Amino acid sequence: MNAFGTQTVIGSQPNDIFAMDFNPAGTILYALNSAPSEFGTLNTTTGAFTAIGPSAPIAGHTFFGGMAIHPVTGVVYAASSLCGTNSQLYTIDPGTGVATPVGATQATTPCIVAIAINAAGVMYAHDVATDSIYTINTTTGAATLVGPTGLAANFAQGMDFDKDGVLYVYAYTGGGTNVFGTVNLGTGAVTSVGSAPNGEFEGAIPGNTCVTTTRFANTGAITIQDNPNPSIPYPSSIAVSGFTGNATKVTVELNGMNSAWTDDIDILLVGPGGNAIIMSDVGGNGDLSGTNLVLDDAAASALPITNTNIASGTYRPTNNVAGDTFQAPAPAPLGGSALSVFNGTNPNGTWSLYVLDDDAIFSHSISSGWALNITAAGSCSTAPVVTAPANQTANEGASTAFNLGSFVDPDGGPWAVTVNWGDGSPNTVFNVASAGSLGTQNHTYADDNPTGTGSDPYTVTVTVADSGALSGNASFTNTVSNVAPSAITLSRTPTSFNEGQSTALSGSFTDPGTLDTHTVTINWGDGSANTVLNLAAGVTTIPATTHTYLDDNPVGTPSDVYTITVSVTDDDGGSARPAGVESIAPEMSEAEQIILAERLRTSSPGPSIPAAFDSKVLSRTGSEEPSANCVFPSPFGTATINTSGTVVTITTCSFAGEYSTINGGCGSNTPFREQYGGR
Repeated sequence: MNAFGTQTVIGSQPNDIFAMDFNPAGTILYALNSAPSEFGTLNTTTGAFTAIGPSAPIAGHTFFGGMAIHPVTGVVYAASSLCGTNSQLYTIDPGTGVATPVGATQATTPCIVAIAINAAGVMYAHDVATDSIYTINTTTGAATLVGPTGLAANFAQGMDFDKDGVLYVYAYTGGGTNVFGTVNLGTGAVTSVGSAPNGEFEGAIPGNTCVTTTRFANTGAITIQDNPNPSIPYPSSIAVSGFTGNATKVTVELNGMNSAWTDDIDILLVGPGGNAIIMSDVGGNGDLSGTNLVLDDAAASALPITNTNIASGTYRPTNNVAGDTFQAPAPAPLGGSALSVFNGTNPNGTWSLYVLDDDAIFSHSISSGWALNITAAGSCSTAPVVTAPANQTANEGASTAFNLGSFVDPDGGPWAVTVNWGDGSPNTVFNVASAGSLGTQNHTYADDNPTGTGSDPYTVTVTVADSGALSGNASFTNTVSNVAPSAITLSRTPTSFNEGQSTALSGSFTDPGTLDTHTVTINWGDGSANTVLNLAAGVTTIPATTHTYLDDNPVGTPSDVYTITVSVTDDDGGSARPAGVESIAPEMSEAEQIILAERLRTSSPGPSIPAAFDSKVLSRTGSEEPSANCVFPSPFGTATINTSGTVVTITTCSFAGEYSTINGGCGSNTPFREQYGGR
C-alpha cells in the first residue's frame, strides 16, 4: 500500500471507470463507468467490464463520481455531482443497476468525487470544490464537515478503507503533483504515504470485511403428531445473536427424521426477517429412518417429490404443493421455499420451526432436533487484547502512578484507552499510537471505601478501543489503605480561669482521606462526661467547644491542674491524639494575694500562707549583691527587688506597691515555707 508507484497493469476496457468497490466478501468488484453510464463488474484478472444494467444519475448530473458498498449490509451507494452546484447520494440495485436517489448532500459539498464506508458503517466523502473530507448520512444524504485535506485536488480520485480501518485516498492535483495518502478521520488532513504516478486513479481495497458462518442448534426432539394436532413443541425455536452484519447465506439441518409417509410433513422456517416453507409434500409414501437432511439453496438436487425413501444428504428446499397453511402462532407463509429470502436481513433474534402433519393416519418425528448455519458479513478487524498488570496498592489521598498493563492488536491504530478506576471518579481517557505497554497513569483515591475497614479493593478496568469500534478490556485490583488523621493542634481561650468559669477548646488536624468522616472525643479531665463531635467528610477543623470547671478538686487546695485529652478517629478506625493540655483552675484568689502581700509588707510569718503556695520559691536571678534591679515571678504578680535586695515592688496586681523583704535579696532562693513559716 505504501509503494503505489509499483502498480501492475492487468488489463483495459474502453470506457472510463469513475467509481468502484468490492462486495463485502471481497469476491466481486463492482464499478460505474461514464459513457454510457452503466453499473457492472470488473474482472480482477483481465480488467474487463461486464455491464449489469444502465445506471443514471438525476437530471443535470452526467455521471457518478463515487461508489461505496456497505461492508456489513452490502447496500451499494453512489454519489454524483454537478460541480459548483450540488452533490447527490443514491442507492443502487446490484441486480439491475437502477439508481434510487437518497438525498442531496448540501450546497457546501458541490463536487463529491469519492465516497467510502468503514466497518462501523460511517460514510466519508471527498469534495474537491472545498478540498475537504465530510461524513455523509446514508439515510438522508446530509453532509457534515470533518476538515480540510490540505490538498488542491482535481477530479476522479479514488478512496477506500482497508481492513484496519485506515482510509486511503488518491489525489490528482492536475499540476503534476499527485498524492497517495491516508486521511486523518478526526481532522480530514491527508498524509502522503507513497509515490504516485501522474494520472487520475480510481481504486478499491478488497477484504475490508470478513464472512463467517456460525452454527446454532436446538437438539430437542420434535414429535410430529397426526393431523390435525400440531407438533410438540410448536414451534421449536433457536436464539441467534452475535452478528454485526446481515445474513448472506442460511442452511438448515433436520437431524434424525423418521416417517412412514414423508409426503405428510410440512415445515415452515420463520426468521427475524422472513419465512419460507422449506419442506412440504416431498418423498411421497417413502420412509425416513434416522435420516439427516441439510437444506441448502446451492445443493445440486431438490428434495425428491416422487415415492422414495429419501437418503441422508444435502438438498435444495422444496415445497411441492402450494397453499399449505400453518396453525397459529405461525405467520402466514410468504409462499417461497428458497432460503435466500433471509439474505440481507439481520439474523439476530429468534428463529422458529413450525412442523405439521397435513394428513391423517401417520405420525412422525425429528428425533435429534434441528440446526441453522448462518453466514454473515462483518468487519475483518480484530478486537484489541488487553493484558492486565499485577494488582497494586496505594494509600488514600496519595497521588499514585499505577501500571495499566499492555495490549496487542494486529490492526492499525490509533487506539483510545479508557481507565475506570472503580471509585466513581471520572474515567481517565487518552490515546496511544502503537500497541504494547500502556504505561502508567496517576490517580488519587479519596477514601478506602467502604467505611469501617482498614483497606479496601477497587476493581480497575482498562478498555482499549480501535478505530473500527472494536474493543478489549482487562481488570486488576488496587488495594487502598486507610491513613489515620495526624498533626492535631489545639488551643484554649482563656488559658487560666477561676472555678465556675468556662474555657473554649478548638483546633485542627490533617487527614489525606478527603472523604473520611471523623469523630472528635474530648475528655476534660474532671470526671465530667466526654464531649463528642461528629465532623462531616472533608472537615478537619475542631470547632470551639466550651467547658465549665465547677471546682478546683481535690478539696483543700486553692488551685489544681486538669489534663484535657483529645482524640480524633476517622470512619475506618484510624485515630490520633495530641499531648495532654493542662488547665489550671483556679488561680490565687484575692484573699490569698492579700495574705501573702501582708506577710511581705510586715516581715511577719503570719497570717499563714495557703498550702498551695507555701512551697513556691523565688527563682535565683543573680548574685547576692546584684548590680541592678532583677525581675522574678511571684505567686501574686510580677515583682522586682532593688539592688540592695530589701524592697519588693509589686507591679501587676491590684495590690501594687513597695514591700520590704526579710533577709533575702535578689540572689536568694528562699522557700516561703522555710523563710516565712507556714501552717
